[in-house]
Amino acid sequence: MSALKRAVASYQADLGLALDGDADRFGIIDKDGAFISANCFMPVLLAHLLKTRTYRGPVCRSIATTHLLDRIAYKNGLELIETPVGFKYIGAALREKGCIMGGEESGGLSVAGHIPEKDGILACLLAAEIAAFSGLSLGQLYEELAKQFGTAQSQRLDIRVRPEEQTMVSERLREFNPMVLAGVRVEALDRLEGLRILLEDGSWALVRASGTEPLFRLYAEAGGEKQLSQIQQELMEAMGIR
Repeated sequence: MSALKRAVASYQADLGLALDGDADRFGIIDKDGAFISANCFMPVLLAHLLKTRTYRGPVCRSIATTHLLDRIAYKNGLELIETPVGFKYIGAALREKGCIMGGEESGGLSVAGHIPEKDGILACLLAAEIAAFSGLSLGQLYEELAKQFGTAQSQRLDIRVRPEEQTMVSERLREFNPMVLAGVRVEALDRLEGLRILLEDGSWALVRASGTEPLFRLYAEAGGEKQLSQIQQELMEAMGIR
């Protein structure tokens, strides 16, 4: 992606589009050289689909993916389906629920009428379509959505621990039951997919242990960078990580 950023700047390109090795995930560099994350691109894509397609259906996302999709869906009278982490669950919703689109923060998505599996080539083609249709950068389109639906700063941290610390961190998370996080009241807490905390203002966090290595993934979303950083810091302290 660093080489792609340099190429976009050098050629003054409108977009830089990338795929992983088996082309099921995508990466996007905007015309100003900024990386456009899946959490930023998918709300832009949903708004574009609602503007340019007549088909309607639920919107599907994984539990670790931006809730900005929820706000756009609800404003347009659409159901939001939340799944566990893993595109197989999103694929099932695409097949069985007639979703207009489904996606996950790790760079997988598909849309109605396409295969019910993540496809990076499709995502890149849709990014090019959006840029051509709107005449704006993806960053500008995301800023327009933020003005309409509120800012959603999201980030995933991969926290490595020593193998002998993994059990201790898991136990600390099981015992962590906050009433307030980052100064905001906790509205709901569940442990269906790790530890998930939903805050009163719409911010949220999720901590999941990797099933294959001594690693914890901390996902968080908030209305600004300061609150996002505070949520991350308080959760890492709860895990015994400083």
